Amino acid sequence: MAATEHHLHPYTGYFLAYPDDKASYWREQGFAKGEGMVTTISDEQPPFLHWVYVDRVTCEVKHGVRKEAEGHVVGPWDVTKIDRRLTCEGWEGFVAVQEEDGSDLWALYFDRADNGLRGQGRIGEEDKRMLYVDVWRKEPRKDFQSAVDERVERIQERREKEAEKEERREEEQDQDAEKLD
Repeated sequence: MAATEHHLHPYTGYFLAYPDDKASYWREQGFAKGEGMVTTISDEQPPFLHWVYVDRVTCEVKHGVRKEAEGHVVGPWDVTKIDRRLTCEGWEGFVAVQEEDGSDLWALYFDRADNGLRGQGRIGEEDKRMLYVDVWRKEPRKDFQSAVDERVERIQERREKEAEKEERREEEQDQDAEKLD
């Protein structure tokens, strides 16, 4: 792979409680809810996850291992009331930036201060194309077979729980019978 080529992998992740009790801190700061956010970084199994974060200096949305994310904005991430659009720190301040002229690849930023990403060392001070964007949550479609598989799995789990419950009941009856003897 040439140095100018990019390895692209779609965001495939979910919300996850961030370690170090960040949720309590975020509640103290007045956020109703929110969590950390992780994404897979390849199609390998088992998946390897990275934390999604906003770079504290540049405001670029990035991902990395926990050590890379520490010291940056790791949340709170959430979605709007109807679970459609992504929010960070309670609002939707996402900006797509064309970092290289003529490139079809744009980077995602979060305008934390709602000032057009301006400030020392920020991309808003450069002559770059920028566009405020909504980041939509899109769930993969559930096909017929996956729905059937989920139902079968739930039925099997229920049967296993019922069998365990019946086994415990029989053990208790045996113990009660031994006490009577």
